Amino acid sequence: MVSHSGAFGTLTMANHELPVHMETVTQYSDDYDTATRRVHILTNVAFGDVEVLAV
Repeated sequence: MVSHSGAFGTLTMANHELPVHMETVTQYSDDYDTATRRVHILTNVAFGDVEVLAV
């Protein structure tokens, strides 16, 4: 799960881009509800992009 707050930019997660304009966006992975391990990422960025990569 990624919870991203930003003034202007883009959140990219799992090849899905969400534009962010003065808002908070929450994005879940496809298997978040059934996964045995979960990661919760919180970000706050005034200007710029955030990209979440799975390793």
